[in-house]
Amino acid sequence: MMNAKYATAVGVLLLLTGCDYFSEQTDKPTLAGPKPDLDALMDAELSVLRQDLPQKMADNLDMTDTRRIGKDVTYTYQFQDEVTHAGNFDVAAGKKVAIPELCNTASTRQYLDAGYRFVFTYRFKQGADVVVHVVAADCKTI
Repeated sequence: MMNAKYATAVGVLLLLTGCDYFSEQTDKPTLAGPKPDLDALMDAELSVLRQDLPQKMADNLDMTDTRRIGKDVTYTYQFQDEVTHAGNFDVAAGKKVAIPELCNTASTRQYLDAGYRFVFTYRFKQGADVVVHVVAADCKTI
């Protein structure tokens, strides 16, 4: 089981990458009319974010990539320590923080409601990966 320090780091990462980054542009009121091209909007946001990668997210964790592949919005993180590994990474704790943030933020909820998935890949020094998906159905769990 992951200790509190790592659970907090995971929660903060999911929160920062999935929520705050999108809020500036999409939380503004919009006029009635055609829906925005969400693929183009997401691609533009991710392109700007990629310019600053790799980005240190915590003492032992860097965001290394982000992309959209179809309706999957992917974020890749690399742990830099030997202590954290796939066996002690608490996926449930991370989702417990990420789901309410992604679902209760209008800017990210619009993507979930349109069928997008937020996919968080965590890479470890030992070579294993853990992949966490958040989809619209997860919003029903909060």
